[in-house]
Amino acid sequence: MAIGVTRWLFFVVFFLTIVKPLLSYQYYTFTKTNTIMSKSGVILLIEDDTDDQLIFKLTLAEMNVKNEVLLFNTTAAALDFLDKTTQSIFIIFCDINLPGGSGLDFKQDIDSNPTLRRKSIPFIFHSTAAMPEQVDMAYTQMTVQGFFKKSSSVADNKLQLKMIIDYWMSCKHPNN
Repeated sequence: MAIGVTRWLFFVVFFLTIVKPLLSYQYYTFTKTNTIMSKSGVILLIEDDTDDQLIFKLTLAEMNVKNEVLLFNTTAAALDFLDKTTQSIFIIFCDINLPGGSGLDFKQDIDSNPTLRRKSIPFIFHSTAAMPEQVDMAYTQMTVQGFFKKSSSVADNKLQLKMIIDYWMSCKHPNN
């Protein structure tokens, strides 16, 4: 009987300390110890869908990202902000299909402005649209640092955002 209890106790301890954390999505994607951000620049999100804006902000909050997030519904408003701001920008996330101008046009406007281009702000397309010709155009005619298709799964989007933020938090670039 004692051996049965010992095995059972060993299994419980093993499961709680080793297996359960590995199976727990939250354990390896959103623990506070490995996601506290040290870079303080503003994160820009150019996205016209209010649900996607909310999910983006909630995801970053879950990840304990302390950077301020500024939301823009149009590329014109975001470009105006970039032209006038003295704030440090950590990274730009931009949708492709936006009212008044596409994300591709927005990135071309940034690249054609010597002052904005010199800021070397990491630029990530994060969109439900990811047609091959758009991806090709982004990488061959612009200076983008990533093109990611949003998943229909909130969990997959969280993993994707975590990967991007973690990469840029550890990467050296002129905005550090």
